[in-house]
Amino acid sequence: MISKRGQLSQKLYYKAINDTTEHLIFDTWNIHSGIRYELYDIALSPDEKYFFAAFDKNGEEYPFLKVYDIVNKKWLKDSIPNCLVNTRKA
Repeated sequence: MISKRGQLSQKLYYKAINDTTEHLIFDTWNIHSGIRYELYDIALSPDEKYFFAAFDKNGEEYPFLKVYDIVNKKWLKDSIPNCLVNTRKA
């Protein structure tokens, strides 16, 4: 995740092993037109084919999960409301 000073949106990039180019996966202000997301947390699936992102929409403070298909480079249609990704162990 790269958030530059003074930048309002959050962006997630990836790099391939033998590639120095950063490829944009998403910008929180460009996932859906007219909606501003804030990323709370992110987790990778055990098979590393998907990642799960917990977002807040337009400052509503009701986080929900969206799933990104890494192989096909697209968000899955459905989301899971009122939850957070918890990647930290107690």
